[in-house]
Amino acid sequence: MAEPTSESERYLAAVERQLPFGQDERTEILDELRAHLADSAAALQEAGMGPTEAERVAVERLGPAGRLSDELTRARRDKARLLAAAGAGVWGAIGGAAWGGILGLGFALVATVGATAVMTAEVYQFGGTYGVDDATRSSILIVALGMAVFGAGRVLTPTVAARAGFAAATVRRLTVPLGAALLLLFALVGWSGALNWLAVIALLALPLWWAAGAWQTREIRLGFPSRLVKGLLIALVVAFLATIPAGATFPWSAANGQTQTDPSIDAREASEGRIAAPTPAAVHADHVITMFTGDRTGAIASVVMSSRASLDGWSDLRVEAWRADPTGMVVDPAAAEPLATRPAQWSSGARTLDGVDVAAQLSSIGASALPPTV
Repeated sequence: MAEPTSESERYLAAVERQLPFGQDERTEILDELRAHLADSAAALQEAGMGPTEAERVAVERLGPAGRLSDELTRARRDKARLLAAAGAGVWGAIGGAAWGGILGLGFALVATVGATAVMTAEVYQFGGTYGVDDATRSSILIVALGMAVFGAGRVLTPTVAARAGFAAATVRRLTVPLGAALLLLFALVGWSGALNWLAVIALLALPLWWAAGAWQTREIRLGFPSRLVKGLLIALVVAFLATIPAGATFPWSAANGQTQTDPSIDAREASEGRIAAPTPAAVHADHVITMFTGDRTGAIASVVMSSRASLDGWSDLRVEAWRADPTGMVVDPAAAEPLATRPAQWSSGARTLDGVDVAAQLSSIGASALPPTV
């Protein structure tokens, strides 16, 4: 922007820099001052003063730019304006959070697809196993949440400052620590999802996301972030296409002639082996499906068998409930005994003990009969 050449325009530019209002309101104030200066200078010229001297005297009569800015600001402050500032700040923060959240979800999607492509290539081409636990998913979600927090803070401070008539540098002394404190409280006691060290770091970084956004004082107009959206779409397509060669078979591929298995199945079998002896082959062959029905106050574990003959001669048949680890996949290593033990009961037909008909589940896995359940 070109530097103002006339003395009156330089004066108005100095006044504008110190006005804490929004662009539209600043423009309105400057137009009024410009008209006042023009009228004052015209009156002085009619009294016999030259144009340059008249303009200088008209400016001097308004006093220093900083003092005039303070006077105009104080004159426009009232309780109604403060209430309007609070409402505009909340609404602006919601809009900023939505704007940042959309970008955050896009990032989460790209990160998930990209990580899947990398891990698939590692397993298929070089061997090994992989799995993405709930805590890692939480980390990606928390980063997306951090982007939403940044967007909310980025809009809040300049919006409140413009509507309330206070300098944005003054307003951020309140918005930054207050928002950061609330987010820290949420990180310490409000989050209930799974955590690992990566998720903990991402969670404790939420106040920093807020501070980085709320510290900004320049007004921002939220618009469609076309470049960012295009970048995310390109990254998503590239990550998706990367999953195709990740599963391709090359001479060096570790997966040649091998069957890939879910590592979580091995983990569960190893965990169950710590509780009791492995399930006999005959019983395992007759097992069709295991169901858990009821609720937390009266859960029912039902095992559908295709034949009861494999359990003939068994005694003390019972069901044990063991505490799981945080993933819910395996038995808690610290558990020394079951939480509860109940004797098993036979029931006829494909129906659980609490009366749930399992015919739909059996048909979905190809069962042609309704075997007894235990």
